[in-house]
Amino acid sequence: GQYHSISHLYINRPNAAHIGIFASSSRGIIMNLNLYNVEVIGKSSVGALSGSGGGLNCNITGIIIGKEWWTGGIAGQGGNIVNCSFKGKVIGIQFVGGLLGENKSIIQNSHSDCVVIGDSYVGGIAGAFGTIKNCYATGSVEGNLYVGGAAGVNYGTISDCYANVHVVGHGEYNGGLVG
Repeated sequence: GQYHSISHLYINRPNAAHIGIFASSSRGIIMNLNLYNVEVIGKSSVGALSGSGGGLNCNITGIIIGKEWWTGGIAGQGGNIVNCSFKGKVIGIQFVGGLLGENKSIIQNSHSDCVVIGDSYVGGIAGAFGTIKNCYATGSVEGNLYVGGAAGVNYGTISDCYANVHVVGHGEYNGGLVG
């Protein structure tokens, strides 16, 4: 990205999967790119940067909407997220997070300041995650099952993180940090 910025990106593909500025970045890394005031709408695997993948040194603001699974501010599912931020709103159904919908890799030195709304596996940082290090979330998170300030469900470890998030869970398995 060479520290370039893209503003007012609009993607409206509500019946398609792997939606973002890149469909997938799983074979490479998207780095040093800023996206401002974006609106991205897709079916599943939806994020501003990529439907599936990660990012390094990326800052994003906007609204991300997924009609089914895996919706995140940066990526719907996927790889490492390092030194990234998202500010705005993320809406999805299952595996919904401020940065990433579902991640079995690492989220590190990153933060979200957003409203996150979903049904299950909903978190301020990730809906479900592998490892989260030195991250924080602010804003609000709302869902039914497995709703947490940082993450909806935990596959791995959280270290040196906090969530200053208003959590509204209408069902079971809801918590201030992890659902």
